[in-house]
Amino acid sequence: MHGTLSKDPPADAFRGAGIAARVAGIFGALLVLVIGTMLLVWLHGLPLIGLQGASEVHMTKARQALELSADGRVTQIEMALLERRGDIRLLSESLVLAQAVNDGEMPAGRPAESASAAARRQLLSLLTAYPDVYEHLTLVSASNGQVLAANDADLQGLPFADVALLQRLSTPGVVEHIETVVDPMASNGRNLVVARQVLERDHTGLPTGRVLGILVATVSIHSILGEFDRVELRSLGNSGSVSLFDQQRRILAAFRLVPLADAREVARPPAGEGIEGSFIEAGADGKALLAVYRFVRIGAMEGWSLVVRRERDEALSELSQRAWQLLWFGLLFSLACLLLVTLAARHLTRPIRSLAKVAQRLADGDLGARVFPHPIAGGDEVSALAATFNAMAVRIEAWHTTLAREVEMRTRELQDEKRIAQRYLDVAGVMLLVLDHSGRIALINRKGCEVLGWPESQLLGVDWFGRFLPPPLQEQRRALFNRLLTGDAVLPARDETTIINARGEERLIDWRNILLHADDGYIQGVLSSGEDITERKQIERQLHAQQSQLEVLVARRTADLTAALAAAKVADRAKDVFLANVSHELRTPLNAVIGLSELARRLGTDPRQRDYLDKIANAGKTLCNLINDLLDLSKIAAGRLNFASETFSLRDLVRRCHSVMAYKATQKGLELCERVANEVPDVLVGDPLRVEQILLNLLSNAIKFTAAGRVAIGIGVCQRQAQRVCLEIIVEDTGIGIGEKDLGLLFEPFSQADATMSRRFGGSGLGLAICRRLVTLMDGEISVSSHLGAGSTFRATLWLQLGNSGDLTASTTPSDDEPLPSTYHDARVLVVEDQPINREIAEALLTEVGITPSVADNGRAALDLLYAGGGQAFDLVLMDIQMPVMDGLTATRELRTHGEFRDLPIIAMTAHTMEHEKEVSRLAGMNDHIGKPFETRAFYQLLARWLPAAKQQFVATLTPAASAATRHFPDDETTTSPDRKS
Repeated sequence: MHGTLSKDPPADAFRGAGIAARVAGIFGALLVLVIGTMLLVWLHGLPLIGLQGASEVHMTKARQALELSADGRVTQIEMALLERRGDIRLLSESLVLAQAVNDGEMPAGRPAESASAAARRQLLSLLTAYPDVYEHLTLVSASNGQVLAANDADLQGLPFADVALLQRLSTPGVVEHIETVVDPMASNGRNLVVARQVLERDHTGLPTGRVLGILVATVSIHSILGEFDRVELRSLGNSGSVSLFDQQRRILAAFRLVPLADAREVARPPAGEGIEGSFIEAGADGKALLAVYRFVRIGAMEGWSLVVRRERDEALSELSQRAWQLLWFGLLFSLACLLLVTLAARHLTRPIRSLAKVAQRLADGDLGARVFPHPIAGGDEVSALAATFNAMAVRIEAWHTTLAREVEMRTRELQDEKRIAQRYLDVAGVMLLVLDHSGRIALINRKGCEVLGWPESQLLGVDWFGRFLPPPLQEQRRALFNRLLTGDAVLPARDETTIINARGEERLIDWRNILLHADDGYIQGVLSSGEDITERKQIERQLHAQQSQLEVLVARRTADLTAALAAAKVADRAKDVFLANVSHELRTPLNAVIGLSELARRLGTDPRQRDYLDKIANAGKTLCNLINDLLDLSKIAAGRLNFASETFSLRDLVRRCHSVMAYKATQKGLELCERVANEVPDVLVGDPLRVEQILLNLLSNAIKFTAAGRVAIGIGVCQRQAQRVCLEIIVEDTGIGIGEKDLGLLFEPFSQADATMSRRFGGSGLGLAICRRLVTLMDGEISVSSHLGAGSTFRATLWLQLGNSGDLTASTTPSDDEPLPSTYHDARVLVVEDQPINREIAEALLTEVGITPSVADNGRAALDLLYAGGGQAFDLVLMDIQMPVMDGLTATRELRTHGEFRDLPIIAMTAHTMEHEKEVSRLAGMNDHIGKPFETRAFYQLLARWLPAAKQQFVATLTPAASAATRHFPDDETTTSPDRKS
């Protein structure tokens, strides 16, 4: 194959000028970059090393030129102003003007004609000498303000118009005044006024200090500023301007080589006095201006601002033109160099292009292609490269022959390996399937052949989608397969598909799939392993059907339970209504029993009869206590007992309990002791009534079962935290004690130690049960230790929040040992009660303290009485709740809608004593609550709390009524929770 030549490749297969073009492009880019960098450095300099650019140098020169022009014009203004001031000073010292002023002050009131004419000639001589400088010259009398002499004869004898100027110069010490004034006759609308005092002089010619008159000169501002020739203006450029402004930033004069169409377009200087320096500012058209400011002081209170401006772009225009010239020169130079480099590169790369053509033939399969048919003469790098290329071509030809033999050998080895791999695939217990890029079977194992029912030879190369899938799925699956191969879809890692085997049966296969990729990332096909799950799915469907049946049964049972729960709630509400009704119906006759027995006892004198009445009253109170305990126990069991959160004093609460139980202890001859440890905080937050209920129950229980000795209560701290404290309450007695076998039943409802005790001491056995449940609800515990005949010790722990003494509120309820009023003077009370017996009891109790009440048997009748009497007719209303015609709640609500009855105390006097019933009465507008049956002292305490203090009368000795009111009736069972105030 040596010496043979293959066909040359197409002309566009290799671009011979590629290297030359790249070399030329790189060289041209570098050259343009260098030229551009040098131009930028020339324009802007290098600030980091302090090298200034041409633009900065040019701007500095332009700024210096403007400053030089501004300084020269300022000097001219100052010199011209100095000359005018000198002229006016010499003229004011003239004896002729002084004589004219003196003659003007003669009694005749007019100056002599000769003095006035002489003064006018003096003024005209100065005006003639400087015709372009002075506009007006006026001599004014300081005494009367009249014009004594003027260049305009028509003004002579008239009052001077500028009175403010006369007042300033009439002040001693103000010799001269200069200001800019508005003059409509001037070309620019303004002139400069230079005024000076004319002073009286003595015979030696020295001023005496007396002001005789004022010399006022109106000077043209243009004469002060001077004229600009075109040469001077041309030095500032077409955009250059010189502007003069007064202190109010009003333009006095302006000069431009190219005049503006509107003088209002001249930019005003910024606000401020005495601004000087060079600035860059924005013009009216938004262009940047280079401006130089100079301040010219023309008087003590007057100054002008001279502004010389030039557009910055115009100042830099010459520099920009030079920069563009340099840029074009650099570009032309770059193009010339680029052309030379391209020609040189093409000449140098000609042998390389020839070498590239032979390399392309070798790549196309012409292994005999060589660079030159004969050895290359010369020793340069290209010749060495050609020789090396020929040697490489010879070696490639040899390698090709060797590689062909190795490929043939490797092919046989791969076929052997394929047969071994097929054996491994056949061992697998799942179906293995490979589909090529056309969707045909490329590989399948023995399990797959068994599932499909065909031998391997008849399956390889078969279209999988058209042969083994149901017709409805064929096109859908084939489209998905094609999208997988193009990357437009994601292959599901797991898939369930129905196939059709050789027997026509549908089998459900659970597939696990992966894509097969070539080394270059090209997707060659899909490898899937499948498991026949037809029988398993049938079992799952059966299980699902059974599960659905179970769910139906569960839903049905849930509905039954929901209905039962709703029925239980209805029954619970019915129980609450029943308890409330039973409580009301029991308390109403009990109120009659207890109240009438109290009244009858006071009237009777027979000791035996009084004893019977006491027993009737005690039996009624015992029954009332039992009702209260049952209600409390019912609320605790139902979880509806709510605890208040009030700030209270623990030591006051203990003293109150001691006061209540002292009477019982004294009756039995017992010593009642109390002890509160010093570390126990006094101010706590919790439900004081429930704490008091626990203490009273424990003390009452101890006193009841103690015949002799003592009963002691002690309170200490069991545990303390940051915001709360755990109290330990210990009640000890020297009573009969409790047997160990009976301790377990002690805190159960309706249980006592034994039946004998129950018969001996009585009681229902609810007190300690209520104590235990109250203590548990307050996160505490209760226990007892006792031995028969050795007394008992009850221990209870309660958790309460720590309080602040500032939150304690004074109690409005008199304590049991506080005296109550013996009688009331002119107190008016309305009793609203439908039960005649209850009305009779209330009337009797009120009569005993000097009150004759008014009565009504229903709410409507009460409203009629109140409306008829007005807001001041009654001091207090005792209102029953459950009444015919109109109940007490409705009557109270209607009454509170009238402003005159909003402050009238209305007390609920009812047998409805449950907490939610008290809340309903409070929301209806009632102020307080007393439950039936009530004790006499509690009734009188209520009167003392709500009747006006001015109508209460006290005596040193208790009346029979008061003595009866303070009498204690021993309870048969534990003390229950007192009624909570609204």
